[in-house]
Amino acid sequence: MTIQEQFVNELTEWVGTPHHSNENKKQIGCDCVGMIVGALREIGLHDYFSIDDVILTRTYKAGITSSVVLGFMGRNFDRIAPTDAITGDLLILKYSERVQHIAVLMKGNTLIHSCDRLKKVVIEKYSKGWRTRTVGVYRLRTN
Repeated sequence: MTIQEQFVNELTEWVGTPHHSNENKKQIGCDCVGMIVGALREIGLHDYFSIDDVILTRTYKAGITSSVVLGFMGRNFDRIAPTDAITGDLLILKYSERVQHIAVLMKGNTLIHSCDRLKKVVIEKYSKGWRTRTVGVYRLRTN
């Protein structure tokens, strides 16, 4: 099983985890970045992020800018064309003028994310609304 497949399988176990800002623990609480960090940790990728990026994942809601989020993504993941997206790729989303959210593309034209509105991790259809908010697609760096 590839790292990408392990990541997707692990993420399905996060469904229902309560939404809590700046957390990354399955079934206890997480936000969108924490879900990614926690799932990677659960599949054994403890050293995936630099210490600076670990600190960022703990504080990113405090006035973060789009350039900080995109810098974090560029250091840790490979940017790909949206047309090349596959299950397990990360979707960078914005609601207003700045990047504010990360989700993961799942099987069957769905995405998984920690949803502030629903107060938990959910899988939803990757609808036209989500597609128009997508400003970048990234893949796990496995080398």
